[in-house]
Amino acid sequence: MELLNSFLKRLKDGISGVGSASILLFSTFREIFRLPLEISETLEQLYEVGLKSIIVVLITGMVAGFVGAVQAYYQLKAISAQGMMGGFVAVLVLKELAPMLTAFVMAARVGTGFAAELGTMKVTEQIDALRAMATSPIKYLVVPRFMACIIMIPILIIFADVTGIMGGLFISLSFGVKSGVFFSAVWEILFCW
Repeated sequence: MELLNSFLKRLKDGISGVGSASILLFSTFREIFRLPLEISETLEQLYEVGLKSIIVVLITGMVAGFVGAVQAYYQLKAISAQGMMGGFVAVLVLKELAPMLTAFVMAARVGTGFAAELGTMKVTEQIDALRAMATSPIKYLVVPRFMACIIMIPILIIFADVTGIMGGLFISLSFGVKSGVFFSAVWEILFCW
């Protein structure tokens, strides 16, 4: 009976957590379109989310290109098709690795930063102070962070894509594949299908 009660309590807590997150999401969408817009806070969050994360995203994209090129070389060498490394790296980096790894990096770096900052504000009662001043905490705190993530994550993925292909080119050159062959394979895969 104790096991059943424990399971039911965890299930109730899980459903409650999903409900709370859904309410926050719907409230955020509602507040996005209400005036006045928090432009200065959004610009500050764009800096925090984008520019402070760019180095980590570039390094992650480059490593993804390295790994993709090494895997491509050993797979394609068996069938003497090393000239297709560029296409293999492009597909792997653009469709799979760069978006996924950028999302992981952003969730780890930015998500934990947001959680720590907002948690500290809750503990020090700054959120209650915003409510007391008739300011919506969701409008002032959540919407700028949400908008910054919506704007910056696709841009950071593009940067990761470019550095991933450059990382793949670097490894391809070290294996003896010419840059012209590499880029023609990238071009063929991306634009000729």
